[in-house]
Amino acid sequence: MDRSILSDQRLVQASRDFVCVRLATYEDEAEAEFLASVFRGRSGELENTVFALLAPDGETKLARAGRSPGMVYGHGEEGTRKLLAAMKAATKRYSGKQNQVALPLPRLKDLRLALNVAACDHLPLALVVRGEKPDAGFEKTLAELAWSESLRGRLTWAVADRSEAKKVLGRDFAVGLHIVAPDTFGLDGETLASVESESPVVRIEKAVLTAVAKHDPELLEHRDHLRAGRRKGKTWETAVPVTDPGVPPPGRGEDRPPRAGDRERRR
Repeated sequence: MDRSILSDQRLVQASRDFVCVRLATYEDEAEAEFLASVFRGRSGELENTVFALLAPDGETKLARAGRSPGMVYGHGEEGTRKLLAAMKAATKRYSGKQNQVALPLPRLKDLRLALNVAACDHLPLALVVRGEKPDAGFEKTLAELAWSESLRGRLTWAVADRSEAKKVLGRDFAVGLHIVAPDTFGLDGETLASVESESPVVRIEKAVLTAVAKHDPELLEHRDHLRAGRRKGKTWETAVPVTDPGVPPPGRGEDRPPRAGDRERRR
């Protein structure tokens, strides 16, 4: 969705001045309620995707909202230029003080969702497994790596204790960082690398970069992916009901999404 716009390096650079939020739509009740207040489609219900530029208060719209940047600003070079102009105007309007803030890990709300999102984004999953108490120093180091130039945007992050990790992935994980390659349907995954929390930063970064380079996800066309999911009985239950009229209900039609990743990938 809007791949030609959102992958433009001018927009990637301009986005550094914004808090960019990757939405999960139907995976959190509070988030779904907020998104519905930002944009509803012709059906009057929350649809699968939402795009908006908001002021720092998180409520004031800086332009009309829609399903996508293309819906608001148009497609191709013209759409890119219009979106860039809107972003630059917002940056100028809310310039403020440039304070250096330590950014936290860009984690999703739980491991189950993070594994699925990683699969639909074709990214490896960085799983931080906690012990009985969180290791603040270790997680601070990982946050710095996550936002570094070499790793920014190249991983999906999740934090879990050992019991949650075993429940979702079906095996034991030691305390530390594990880079996992999600399976095609975002329901399981293979460990590519693991490092202990006591490891030096250089060793952690090297292990992560090596695993990222090794990650080679299977890429299927959308329809082929749906068919494969149906054949193998792969399903996904959303946290709140799907209200997008363009998404057929489970069991109806060949385009029934077998997992959240199918819907997420169209963002």
